[in-house]
Amino acid sequence: MSLEPGEGYIIDDQSLWNYASSHKPIDQSQPSIRNILGFVLKIDH
Repeated sequence: MSLEPGEGYIIDDQSLWNYASSHKPIDQSQPSIRNILGFVLKIDH
């Protein structure tokens, strides 16, 4: 998986965080978005 500078993923246990250099991690109150990102990554792999 290639990433552009300032973009990437942090996998903590089963939590997936999408971040950019000027953005905070996805709020924990939005698990649906985090699940969608994880689903997309699973397809990519």
